[in-house]
Amino acid sequence: MASKSYIRSMRFSPEMVEIIENQIGSNFSEKFENLVNRCRLELPEKERQLAQLDQMIVKKRNEYSRLSADAQLYLQKLDKIQLALLQMSHTLDQKADM
Repeated sequence: MASKSYIRSMRFSPEMVEIIENQIGSNFSEKFENLVNRCRLELPEKERQLAQLDQMIVKKRNEYSRLSADAQLYLQKLDKIQLALLQMSHTLDQKADM
């Protein structure tokens, strides 16, 4: 690893220290540097994956809307069929009583 001449004091929350300490490295500075580099290298791929997931969500929402509209139409048709059957049953009952 290259020699480092830049010295900086930073304060971290206990949660951040735990995250940094869980990284690969022999000391805190190396672990912090590895975390930053990892984030820098992985961010473009994660952003691409996020955009892909957003597109999938839009497609699924559109599909859901279409299916929901179709279901509503089918329910309306079933209601009409049920009404027609009730009317037929009523008519048949009236003719049977004659």
